[in-house]
Amino acid sequence: MKKTLFILFFCNILFAQTTIKGVVKDSLGNAISFANVQLVKHATNEVINYKSTNENGAFEFVVNGDAINLDLKVTHISYYSKIISVTVNSQRMAYETIILKSKDIQLQNIKITGKFKDAVDKNDTIKYNLTRLLNGSEEKLKDVIDKLPGLKIDENGKIKFNGKTIDNFLIEGDELYNNQHQLATENIKAQMIDKIEVLKDFKSFSSLGDGNGGEKKTALNVYIKDEFKNKINGAIDAEGGYKKRYKLHNYTFNFNKKIKASLIADVNNTNNIIFSVNDYFDLKKISNQEITSLDNNNSLTVDDNVPDFLFAEDDVKSKTIKNLTFNINSSLSKKTKIQGYSITNLINQEQFINTQQLFYASNDQILNKTSNIIGSSLFNSNYIKIENKPNDKNYCNYTLSTNYSKDVQNSFLNTSFLNSNTAFKEKKSLEDFTIGQNFSYKKIINNNSKVDFIVYNEFSNSNRVLNLNSDQPFLNLNFGDDYLIYQNTNQKRIKLGSKIKYSLKLNKNSFNFQIGSSVLNETFNNNIDEQNLAYDFKLASSFYNNYSGFNYSRIITG
Repeated sequence: MKKTLFILFFCNILFAQTTIKGVVKDSLGNAISFANVQLVKHATNEVINYKSTNENGAFEFVVNGDAINLDLKVTHISYYSKIISVTVNSQRMAYETIILKSKDIQLQNIKITGKFKDAVDKNDTIKYNLTRLLNGSEEKLKDVIDKLPGLKIDENGKIKFNGKTIDNFLIEGDELYNNQHQLATENIKAQMIDKIEVLKDFKSFSSLGDGNGGEKKTALNVYIKDEFKNKINGAIDAEGGYKKRYKLHNYTFNFNKKIKASLIADVNNTNNIIFSVNDYFDLKKISNQEITSLDNNNSLTVDDNVPDFLFAEDDVKSKTIKNLTFNINSSLSKKTKIQGYSITNLINQEQFINTQQLFYASNDQILNKTSNIIGSSLFNSNYIKIENKPNDKNYCNYTLSTNYSKDVQNSFLNTSFLNSNTAFKEKKSLEDFTIGQNFSYKKIINNNSKVDFIVYNEFSNSNRVLNLNSDQPFLNLNFGDDYLIYQNTNQKRIKLGSKIKYSLKLNKNSFNFQIGSSVLNETFNNNIDEQNLAYDFKLASSFYNNYSGFNYSRIITG
């Protein structure tokens, strides 16, 4: 057993791991190879992991978690199946021997045929036998994935392998859709797919001689049939329904060895949202998030108003959604790659609400309220990354990302109560723009040491406008004949930072040294105009952050 001792300036959280292993034999003590061993949840029968026994009949699973009731299902074509109940806890457990009883079958005629496995696990790569697992009823990639052992798609459209979201989605070894898995699973047709494999120790283009820094990453790699490559292909889906309901969808792609690109367009009035709330925040994360998370500041950031369209329900008067998504991955040479995407989402929506409230008193009174809300939401996100890897010891990249959103909402409220009528108008505009870029470089100095360097900057501008208008006094304010309030809030942020990290390994000892620096300039302006009695609030601030760190770890064998 190996234990790792960490001396850190941070708190570490340790997760319990349980090892389940054993040997499958027959009643005569002979090892049974190529027996299928599945690890499933007892309550739901969900497959967590599966393997085949090796030539010695042995198998082994490593499970994270505490107190989970599981079943080991062992099957073989020549033996009766066996199920063993296990409980996962922090203790290490082992099943030395599992005996399968041989089937007694009297054969009248003998026919020798080849039998292929559902999947083959070799050299940290699982290759699925699609011929055995699919029946031809699958329409999209998501239908194919649902039938592959160990793989599933969660409620957010993310692909999971053995319960964990995959780190990378690949088209023949190249990343195309980043973490927007639903763009692939909902659009790639099943008939296009040639092969699918899971890479349990994926090495990206950015990995050097140290791999992924000791961390194993998983990737799903999809291969396309030859007849769908090296040319522009696509499909258009059109649907129509009652009360002028419609849905148009177009998917165009070009997959070849050097360039992989896809264009997806959607127009509908059926509330078919392309991106979820989680996808929205993922797209707004700029490429240097990992660095900036090390130098948090108590800035005066205005709350990030999430666009209303992400939460809109079906109970609206009308709603139109337009979306355009473009993805590209190009290998300029063996040493240089470029990857990027552009996403635009526009929604126009109208909501109408009519309510009545009855107040019981000596003379019953009725409050009538009519509300009409008309709004639009525009969101655009762009990302491009250029990578260069001259050799296995040097790597650099440049990343540029922009995000823009604008939400405009007009509300009209009319109330009548006790023979009085009030008309209230509200106009709200929220506009945000962010641009960020970084440059990173890493180098393997020798077999024991490496250095990482990154410099980044970010600019953002946020503007909020609120206009309130009424034909009667409101908010206990002293107006003249014009009952109007105008408010404008503007915030600008400029951030610049850099970081350098040096790593050294000596035998069983690991040393990490890092230093970094960042500066943030921020301005905040708030203006309220009430009948020409202006209220202005202005604030400018600067934050400086310098940090250094040291990390030491040692592997102890005992």
